[in-house]
Amino acid sequence: MRHPEFTVCLPDRKCLVLRSTSMGISVKSLLFCLAASCFVICGGGLPTRRLQQVRAGAEDLAAFRRAGCDNFTNDQWQPLRPGYHITVPYGWLNDPHGLFQRNGTTHMFFQYNPRALAWGAPFWGHVVSQDLVHWTWLPPALLPDQPYDRGGVWSGSATIDNEGVPVLTYTAAGSSVPEYGNFFQQQAAAVPEDLSDPLLKRWRKLASNPFLTQVPPGGTNFQFRDPTEAKDAVWTALTSPQNPEPLPKSHYALAVGSQAFCMGGAGVYTAANLSGP
Repeated sequence: MRHPEFTVCLPDRKCLVLRSTSMGISVKSLLFCLAASCFVICGGGLPTRRLQQVRAGAEDLAAFRRAGCDNFTNDQWQPLRPGYHITVPYGWLNDPHGLFQRNGTTHMFFQYNPRALAWGAPFWGHVVSQDLVHWTWLPPALLPDQPYDRGGVWSGSATIDNEGVPVLTYTAAGSSVPEYGNFFQQQAAAVPEDLSDPLLKRWRKLASNPFLTQVPPGGTNFQFRDPTEAKDAVWTALTSPQNPEPLPKSHYALAVGSQAFCMGGAGVYTAANLSGP
């Protein structure tokens, strides 16, 4: 029987193999290492490789600086990072979302806070890949730069609309209200600035933002977040001929996590277009 084995890669490029007859001991060792320093862990002998270095132009670097990445340089990438996972040069990585493919390129977005090793007013990081293994960093797609999302660009999704345009929908967190223990939450959207760009590097928030503010009956804007794709399982069910009053297939259907009457659930919203009623 092969014992559990983990490789811990230290910042000075030295690697330590942890091997034990008890998974519990290995896990405790790894947790201790994580608490003690900023190590990178590669599980089960997965290969490591140098992430692709992206030569960012002046405009790209300016976008990173606006997002808080003022110390980003091309030599920040470390060769001993996990080989098959998306990682960040520093800061807080959270919640992947908005996965879609267009013209052979896969786009992935995620919450990212470059200012600290903790959660805080995240923006959407953006990476692309041709094979789901090699990922290229792009400028941040969405920044918390509007009054309605000053508290962060929270989780969301991507929908390809009826014209083939990718639309990012996300929860816009406004001001924090301590009495309610949360941020004021609404839904917003963004589209690419230039559809001819194969990487879709620049995104523009809709002028109609926040396009969805109404919570379900008994709900609250302090527990109203995480919109789904607008043409997923909910849309399929609503447009089904088995539905007594099927939704037109040209319409959209969003499900948004909500608290109603002190119970967790999801509100379902339909519209003829993604920018609003």
